[in-house]
Amino acid sequence: MRDARIPIASSHTQLADWAQGKTIISCLTKSDLADEARLNDFVKANEVLALSPRNQASLKALVKKIEQASKPVLEKFKAKGVIGRAPRVMVVGFPNVGKSTLINALAKKKKAKVQNKPGVTRQQQWVDVKSSFDLK
Repeated sequence: MRDARIPIASSHTQLADWAQGKTIISCLTKSDLADEARLNDFVKANEVLALSPRNQASLKALVKKIEQASKPVLEKFKAKGVIGRAPRVMVVGFPNVGKSTLINALAKKKKAKVQNKPGVTRQQQWVDVKSSFDLK
């Protein structure tokens, strides 16, 4: 996740190395606070998804991208007899880019603490999103 107001400065150069070949879906949060023209230009030039936790259409677009990216992995599980496994997603980004706000919007519950200061959410969390988000 990156801040839509500073998309280049809030990206991390080593993320691809850390992901070790896993699919990366780059999201720009706080898109409602960014300059619309510059944001649209950046989204068109780069493969990123602009999000606002208050915008259900952008959240559905993110869930759809996650479903598409997870299809090959889920097919492997299905071939091994594991049926009904939900995809697992890791949300990463610099402090205060909106990670916890996005998680709460997807879960439709206050699962992660949100404050206007860095370092509030420090521990790993597991949040079930599919059961509370209308994917159809």
